[in-house]
Amino acid sequence: MRPQRTGQHYAALCPAGIFKGRDGYLFVFAWLDHHWVKFCEIIGRPELGTDPRFADNASRLKNRLQIVEIIEHWLNGLPGNQAAVELLREARIPSAPILSVEQAMNHPHLRERETVQKVHDRLLGNLEIPGFPLRFSAFPERLELEALSWANTTRKS
Repeated sequence: MRPQRTGQHYAALCPAGIFKGRDGYLFVFAWLDHHWVKFCEIIGRPELGTDPRFADNASRLKNRLQIVEIIEHWLNGLPGNQAAVELLREARIPSAPILSVEQAMNHPHLRERETVQKVHDRLLGNLEIPGFPLRFSAFPERLELEALSWANTTRKS
């Protein structure tokens, strides 16, 4: 099988991708059969969990467009994406809101993890920038970032 572009969705799994909701986009990763069945229960469509068109990942891949339509219809019927995140989190179905840079910079969890870092720039002074969000057990310390001002990046001839 030759890989094809799938845009917002992972090519080999379904549903696994980015879906448009009422107030933005949401990542949903419910490709495991038990996640799909639970997802169908959450959205009030339990019959879809046993529907032959969606019975397993291969079937769901063949019917991806219908699944995208089902999920986006559900999302747009909710008051907002946060309601979906809470329902999916409670059901232990992997999901996450897609955040703008501004939203990420102000997100309490990312601030608590010190993903947002303060740096000093010679010209701009103190400012906050997005830092590296991942942590590794072998390297638990926060990686200090240094602002690189425009003056430092220009070549002198």
